[in-house]
Amino acid sequence: MPKKNSPKKKDKSEKELDKVAAVEIKRHVKSLMALKGINYKTLAKLLSAYGRPITEQSLRNKISKGSHRTTWYWDLLKAIESKEEDE
Repeated sequence: MPKKNSPKKKDKSEKELDKVAAVEIKRHVKSLMALKGINYKTLAKLLSAYGRPITEQSLRNKISKGSHRTTWYWDLLKAIESKEEDE
């Protein structure tokens, strides 16, 4: 009996789109960090304070691999933007 709600397998074009998106997201996050003058350590602390506890190394891995969900990414962007409010 097949599993209910099992995710469909991605085809080649979807996998390629995911790779491209991961690269673009990584570049976008790094550019925002540079614009705000935030390093990984600071961003990990901001995310943890925001309710998304993460270590500096885990954050580096998530951004590098693009292994994050949209909701997590949204909170990441809000944490970066919050840096401006603190100054």
